[in-house]
Parts: sequence; C-alpha cells; structure tokens
Amino acid sequence: MTKKSQVKVSRSETIALGKRLIMDFGLEHKAKFLIAIVCMLMVGVATGTVAWLSKSMVNKIFVNNDRVAVWMIGSAIMLAFLTKGLAGYFQTVLMGSIGSSITAKLQRLQFEKLIRMGVLDHSSRHPGGVVSKVIQSARAAKNAIITVTTNLVRDLFTVISLVVVMVLQDPFMSVFALLAAPLIIWGVYVVIKETKRLSQSEADMMAGLNVLGVEALQGLRVVKSFNLQRVMDKRIGSSVDKMENRQNRLLKVSSLTGPMFDILAGLIVGSFIFYAGWQTLDNGKTPGEFMAFITAFLLAYDPAKRLANLNVQLQREMVGVKRLFEVLDHGEVEQDETGTHLAVDGGRLQFASVGFSYKKASAPTLIDVTFDVLPGEHVAIVGRSGAGKSTIINLIMGMYRPSSGMILIDDQDISGSSLRSLRNAVAYVAQDTFLFSGSVRENVAFGKLDATEDEIVAALSAAQALEFVSELPRQLDTDVGNNGGNLSGGQRQRIAIARAFLKNAPVLLLDEATSALDGETEKNIKKALERLSRGKTTLTVAHRLSTILDADKVILIDKGQIVAVGTHEWLETESELYRKLFATHEIA
Repeated sequence: MTKKSQVKVSRSETIALGKRLIMDFGLEHKAKFLIAIVCMLMVGVATGTVAWLSKSMVNKIFVNNDRVAVWMIGSAIMLAFLTKGLAGYFQTVLMGSIGSSITAKLQRLQFEKLIRMGVLDHSSRHPGGVVSKVIQSARAAKNAIITVTTNLVRDLFTVISLVVVMVLQDPFMSVFALLAAPLIIWGVYVVIKETKRLSQSEADMMAGLNVLGVEALQGLRVVKSFNLQRVMDKRIGSSVDKMENRQNRLLKVSSLTGPMFDILAGLIVGSFIFYAGWQTLDNGKTPGEFMAFITAFLLAYDPAKRLANLNVQLQREMVGVKRLFEVLDHGEVEQDETGTHLAVDGGRLQFASVGFSYKKASAPTLIDVTFDVLPGEHVAIVGRSGAGKSTIINLIMGMYRPSSGMILIDDQDISGSSLRSLRNAVAYVAQDTFLFSGSVRENVAFGKLDATEDEIVAALSAAQALEFVSELPRQLDTDVGNNGGNLSGGQRQRIAIARAFLKNAPVLLLDEATSALDGETEKNIKKALERLSRGKTTLTVAHRLSTILDADKVILIDKGQIVAVGTHEWLETESELYRKLFATHEIA
C-alpha cells in the first residue's frame, strides 16, 4: 500500500468545521434540540438540588433528629432523582434521534456526491476505502454534534450549579478546589496535542485495512488458485497489527485525563477532610455544610472530567468531519440535466478530430480521431491493448470529455447535451460484466425501470438467457449474488445483454460483449444482435474474428490514432499491423 497523506485539522479549522456542521445540519433539528437542552438544564438543576439537600439531611435528620424532616427531605431527594432520571432519558432519546438522522443524511449526501463525480475522480481510489471513510466521517460528524451539545449544555450547567452549592457552603475551599484548574488545563493541552498527532492517520489505516479485506474476498479465486492465503494473512495481519498498536497508543494517551482528575480529586477531597474536621471540631461549623460541599464536589467530578476531555474527543472527530466536507465540497460533479436535450432519430455517430488525454501533462490517449458510423451500420474497432478502443466507448457515453474535437450524434455535439439524454440514447454491454446484488428481474429491469413482466421475459429470450433463468431455483426472482457470483460468466454476460436489449437505445456499444459466451450461444446472440441493430448504430470493440466478420466495416486504431478503415478482407490485404494482430493472437 502506498503511504497516504494525513489529514490535519488546526484549531481554527476545528472551530470553523464545528460551526458549519451545526449551522448546516444541526439547526434543522432545532425543535428537538431545544427540548433536549431544557431536559439537560433540568438534569443540572436536579443534580445541584441533591447536593444542596444533603446539608439539611445531615443537620436536621442526623444531628437534630427531626422526624418531619425525614419525610420532607427524603421525598425531595426522590423527586430530584426522578426529575433527573426522566430528563436524562428524554435528553438521550432526543439527541440519539438527532444523531441518527444526521448520520443518515450525511451518508446519503456523500454517496450522492460520489456517484455524481466523474469516472476519473475515482480512478485512484479503492471503493472499499471510500465507503469506509464515508461511514466513518458521517459518524464522526454525529459524534461531534452530540458531544459538543451534551457536554457544553448538560455537563457545563451541572458543574455550574454544583459550584454554586460549593461556594455557598465554603468559599475558601471552593477557591482551593478551583486552583487545580490550571494543572488540569495544562495536562489536557498536552493530551490534546498528542491525540491530534495519533488520530490524524487512524481513518486512513482503517480504510486501508478495509481495502485489503475487500480485495482478498473479491479476488478469492485468485488467492486460492495461486496459494496466496498465507500472503494475504501476512498483509492483512500486518495492517491489523499496525491498527491495533495505533489504537492502543491513542487509548493510552486519550485516557490520561481520567487519572489526572482522579489524583487531583483525591488530593482535594483529602485536604478538605482535614479542613472540615478542623472547622467542625474547633470552629463550630455544622457537618451538614461540609456534607453538601463534598457531595457537590463528588457529583461535579464526572461532568467536569467529561468537559476536560471534550477537546480530546472533538479533535478525533474533526478529522472525519474535514474529510466529510472535502467530499461534499468537491466542485466537479456531473450535472445530468444540464445542457440541451439530445433528440436521437437515426443514431448517426461521428468523431471529428477528437483528441483526449487522461491528465493534462500526460501523453495523449487519442490523437485526431475521425470516423463516421451511419444509422444501422455495425462497426468494429480493433487494435492492440491500450490503443484507445475503450476510451472511444467511454467518450461516447460521456464518461470523459474530449480534450479537442467534437463527437456528434445525429449532427448534435454531445458536449452540449445533457448527460441524461445522451445516456438514454446509448445501451452498453461491457466485457467485465457487472451485476448488482438482487434478483435476475431487478438486474434486467435496470435497462428500463418501468418494464413489464412480458418485456423482461422478451429481453431475456432475445439474449438467449430465458432457458437457463427458467431452470434457476426461483427463476426471475433468483438472487444473483455479489456481482453475479451465483451465476457463471456466460450467464452473467447474457443477463447484461438482456439489460441492453430492454433499454432498446438507438446506439449500441459492445466492449467485447460476446467474449464470455460459448460458440453455440454466441451464434444465437449474434442473430439477436442483428435484429437489435437494425436501424441502430452498433459499435463493437472486437478481439474475435467472428465478431469482425459481422461488421460492415472495421476501424483499426494504434497508439491513439486511426491507421486504417475498411472491410476485414481489405485490411487483411492492405494492413501489415492488422495481419500482426492475428499473428500475435490479439485477434482470435
């Protein structure tokens, strides 16, 4: 695996990201937020009330033996805890609902953005890593909003109410307890700095592990056929070990705030006991005052610790939040509806001096490509591997934009046409057949979403797929498995061809579409393709002589340039390169 750059988040970025997160995604839940905040305030008030009542409990019940006070104070404490419990429950449910809604929306928005990015944007990204980061970043955003809201409102208000109780009981000891704050702030700062450093690459490491796992499972046949199980064990094991070490290190560092609080709290409580004993024995202070103080201090311990750890948690989550906005802010996305409607009648296809480069600084993939395919004409494209054949297919589908020249369908420049209307005019069958998880019916129906049962059956029949589909356990409703894993290669290919039949587009693009079929089935498919191509433009990337012989003409491409156009017989006589393709078995 190549080493990836780490995402760093500065303090100013943390503030800006947090503000944007709340403004863009938090405020739409403001009604729930307000109710949750009221519940949090009730938790704080109830907690402070319990501490305050402990003074009366000790002085009136245990010192003065006041029987009436037993019932009154006991009932008041029960009411305070009931209020705290109910308010805490509703606050948790409301914030959880907000968090789930935010997570779902952010995952949906990211996937919508990713699907609308250009093909080239995804060329250097592994799908497993991308999906892993989408899930992680949405959860990080949810955690950031929930953590900030809960800690800053509930915990802060609880601490304030308890500090008020402490100050009212003994101002001197309250000041003494607060003197520990600078030590805590310094310790937390050190922890935050180290947590930032460690957490910046955590998401990358997790995504990398996901990539390795997905690759090993997707390539399971290759792994087994080459006896690569131990190699995969080593690769994945090494990644797991690195992830474990990083998480352990991060856990050790981020957990330091707890022990710091425990030590300081112990020193403060011990000192207070010495002080309280002296004041009670020598200066006539009531034990109830010190009971209220110590109760308030101990009740403030956990929320104060969470507040001290807030920035540590926030820094970990902001790495994911930054990645989230990098996806959402990606400027170059496909606009399906932008442009004029491409009205296709005959389907004439023209390339006029088309050039293309994958990167601005790289060598051109296509150079001055010009050809004309008439409606109803079947044209085969042949050439060495990497000559630019598949690039031509991708340009026609609008996956890439030409660097120069024009591509026209029925005399309309497709660069000014909407992608939706362009792709509605084109049916595509690839060599590497892709099927979605789901049934045979669903996969065929992707060619026409409102297709009837009869239309789906007719498409399967035309693609010579109906016979084997009828023998499947649940026929049309049979689950094809992950990427069609429950079907053979030829069966997957025929399902994909049926999808193209159902679409019935005026332009048909076949990228070695019959390479996975046996001889008898290929003959039947060719007959069906002849019926389908009547009145339509058919462009086939061909590696087989049988496919070439069916074409009206053949385009020979080499190193991104068209070197010859003609029939098979003419090219065989006139082109040395064409003859070499057969001699080297690049055309079988």
